[in-house]
Amino acid sequence: MSTDNKIDVLLIEDSPIDALLVQRLLTNNGTFDVETAGHLAAGLELLENRSSDIILLDLTLPDSVGADTFKTVHENAAGLPIIILSNEDDESLAIQLMKDGAQDYLLKGHINKNILSRALLFALERKKTEEELRNAYQELATTNERLEKVIEKSNQMAVNAQMTSIELNQIFNTSPDGMWVLDTDYNILRINDAFEILLGKDKQVLLGKRCYETFKSSVCKSPQCPMVLLQSGKKRVEIDIQRDDGTEFILTSTPIRGWTGEVSGIISNFKDITRRKEIEQELREANQKLKDLSLSDGLTQISNRRRFDECLAYEWKRLSRERNTMALILCDLDYFKLYNDTYGHQAGDDCLKAVAQTIRKNAKRPADLAARYGGEEFAIILPHMSAEGAFHLAEVIRNEIRNLQIIHASSLVDRFVTISLGISCVVPRKGKSIEGMVAAADKALYEAKEKGRNCVVMKEM
Repeated sequence: MSTDNKIDVLLIEDSPIDALLVQRLLTNNGTFDVETAGHLAAGLELLENRSSDIILLDLTLPDSVGADTFKTVHENAAGLPIIILSNEDDESLAIQLMKDGAQDYLLKGHINKNILSRALLFALERKKTEEELRNAYQELATTNERLEKVIEKSNQMAVNAQMTSIELNQIFNTSPDGMWVLDTDYNILRINDAFEILLGKDKQVLLGKRCYETFKSSVCKSPQCPMVLLQSGKKRVEIDIQRDDGTEFILTSTPIRGWTGEVSGIISNFKDITRRKEIEQELREANQKLKDLSLSDGLTQISNRRRFDECLAYEWKRLSRERNTMALILCDLDYFKLYNDTYGHQAGDDCLKAVAQTIRKNAKRPADLAARYGGEEFAIILPHMSAEGAFHLAEVIRNEIRNLQIIHASSLVDRFVTISLGISCVVPRKGKSIEGMVAAADKALYEAKEKGRNCVVMKEM
């Protein structure tokens, strides 16, 4: 990160227009510094010679195209988070690249300052969280490896349940994790300093007490108890447990054997993983936020085109199995370009937000989906909706949008903003297709415009 605490972004993009757009979106808020390379080779040279915090990568470059472009940058990026910028709405490619290590896949035509900034910040935070989680796992592996060596050494020395060896005492008291030794009657024979601190009691008070009276957990007096499992022949037991106060541990237990090979007790290690669990939860929440962000339209806050396509495919399959009907409404604001030309793009954005919320308010059943289809176009998926019901809903939406009374002096159909709507209705089955349904709704919308706009036209497949 640069000395002025800005985030250094390396943009590998051959299109001067796209590069300039990204620079403008990122440099206005003072959080990011953007360095641009127009070729893959130039980008790799910048990676080698300057410090970067994150990479924005176009997959179509003069000297490299497609997934190989990401692979080359990823191999040379020294663990930096990489976000793909693409003109291709290719879901399978996006999924594959994110499996291979990309932090996000953004469509160039669907980004704005807020979306791009949040994507960068989320990618950096997620990369940081992944590093913390990786370190936590490494620490856990190191501790377990150390414990296994301790157990192996103690078995080799054939210590009995009393384990009076000075060497084991030293190991116990230098371990950062809580450890204890139990006999087969569940009595505590030894306890280390770390566990004494964890329990908050003097170890001399704890010695001789039953383990389940001292450290209560869900496995106590159950078939999952490590003592039960080890006496039944298990060589090693590793389980997650939770203390009554909510603290979570990985409990690793191995048997202590007498001279004849019988189990005379167990030694257990308690690794506190509460923070690791918190990190995992934070990572899940961050991933969910990222997923939600990728499926919503940044301006109107309703579903975006990607979410629409996923939902339409899902409902088509579901209703095909159920042999039930579904309807699709495509909507287009009338003379919206004239509205933008007359009142400006800020007013246009406010108009789109109001229209989107009106549509979402009326598409209110749990399975209904309102989405921004593109520009001033919206779409509504209506599972289990008859043609009559869809027509009625479209009329309600048309009237409510007109009743918003958003002044549109340049409209050729009304003095307020109005909307045209096209409907298709079908029972998904063999011989029908999603493409056909969308085409029918689009044709109905075209006819609504031809009839003078501010009306509803329906086409049944």
